[in-house]
Amino acid sequence: MEELSPVKARLINKGQTDFFYPAVIKPCTGCGKKGVHIVRSGQELAEALEYAQKESGTLMIEELISGREISAESLSFGGRHQVIQLTDKEITGAPHFVETGHRQPATLSEEIKETINRVVPRILDAVGFTDGAAHTELKIDEKSRRIYLIEVNLRGGGDEISNSLVRLSTGFDYVRAMIEIALGEFRFPSEITDKNIAGILYLCKQTKEKFENFDTTNFDILQKHIPHTQLTESTGNYDRDGYIIYCGKEK
Repeated sequence: MEELSPVKARLINKGQTDFFYPAVIKPCTGCGKKGVHIVRSGQELAEALEYAQKESGTLMIEELISGREISAESLSFGGRHQVIQLTDKEITGAPHFVETGHRQPATLSEEIKETINRVVPRILDAVGFTDGAAHTELKIDEKSRRIYLIEVNLRGGGDEISNSLVRLSTGFDYVRAMIEIALGEFRFPSEITDKNIAGILYLCKQTKEKFENFDTTNFDILQKHIPHTQLTESTGNYDRDGYIIYCGKEK
């Protein structure tokens, strides 16, 4: 008979009476959406817990929030914070919410952008962050105009967000700024403007059609890496069969 962890046994014994659905179960350690699973009923709970516990014995259970997922790329120096760029995330959705691409700038109303620019520094203050890059993930419910905090990563965004996309979309050298902060020589830019649309698109079974119909009229492909032709059904951010980095202006 399977030996259940305390959290798994407790939740299964409680059944549906005091558990909220739908919910998202994820490992507390790890990254790249590994172990993330949606639960819509008590019948799905045991399966989701088993799936998540393959990655970590300690799990987090979150309310499922509808809306768009974006990230705020910011810099902090001496306790002062500035949001440099906002990133739209392209996601497969349930059950694993795999990230299939990123695009800058995020297409948000000016009102929501201004709110994010005010809120992110308060979040970074709350966790005591003073110096470096941060990648803050948020969910936006545009109907209610509510902004939900998903997580704060006290580092630059991965998936070429920090390395390539911020520079391509704004002209601002984000990586150089991180180095200057480490050296104590950083000065905040007086203004950041969107110069281009820049993004990365990952190849997998779920994005095959996007790759085949990619808009090469308005966007230049700056980098392309497709090492093999066998496409994978992506269940985590490491299940990718290639990518393109693109830049341009929609007409």
